[in-house]
Amino acid sequence: MQLGFKTKLKINPIQQQLFAQHAGYSRWVYNWALAAIEDFYKSGVKLSYRDARKFYTNTVKPEYPKDESNVI
Repeated sequence: MQLGFKTKLKINPIQQQLFAQHAGYSRWVYNWALAAIEDFYKSGVKLSYRDARKFYTNTVKPEYPKDESNVI
């Protein structure tokens, strides 16, 4: 019985940089959401994942517009 596959991606330096950028952005968003949920919880408001996502999309995302200069 085979339980899984182990593969190695062959990526070029540009793809490696893009993977690192995406991982960094995902880490930033996760940490932001964790801090926001903790702040709301301390103030007595329970913030669900869906509410946090709506808050991020409507409030934080417009403050950090997408930088088109890094897009390949």
